[in-house]
Amino acid sequence: ILHVEARTLDSAKNLVNLAVEIGYRDSGLLTTSKRHMVAIRTSMKLETPIAYLNLSTQKIHLLVDLSYLHLLINLSNQNFDEILRKINDLLSTLDNNLFRAIGSGDDGVKKEERRERKRRDVLARQIGLRKSGTLSDGNDGDVSTVDDESQ
Repeated sequence: ILHVEARTLDSAKNLVNLAVEIGYRDSGLLTTSKRHMVAIRTSMKLETPIAYLNLSTQKIHLLVDLSYLHLLINLSNQNFDEILRKINDLLSTLDNNLFRAIGSGDDGVKKEERRERKRRDVLARQIGLRKSGTLSDGNDGDVSTVDDESQ
C-alpha cells in the first residue's frame, strides 16, 4: 500500500486513475474538506495455512509437506516479481504523466514569475485599500492616502 496526499482533488483523481490503469484495481481515494489521500493498493496475496503452534509444547507443526511448501515459496517469489514490475510501471507512468508536468510548472509559468505576479497583486491590493481609506500607513494610526506616482 502506498499512501499519497494530493494537493487538489483533481490531482488525486488523476493519480487514482493512473494507478487503476496500470493494474492497481484496489486503489482508492479518501477525501475530506482539508485532505485528499490516495491509497494505491495491490490485491496480490497468497494466504494459506502451512503450520500451527502447539501452545502447550511451544512447537510448530507443519500442516503441509515440504514439496508443497516449496511450491508456495515459488508462487510467492513470482508474486514479488510481478509486484516489482507493477511498481516500476507505476514509477514510469508517474514520471511520464505527473512529475514532468510539475517540473515544467503549472501552466508553464516558472516559480519566480508566479512569485512576482503575486507580489504585484498584493501591492495593488494594498494601494487600493489605502486609496479607499481602509489601510493605515502605520505611523500615527491615521488613515493615509497614496497617489499612484508615490508608489
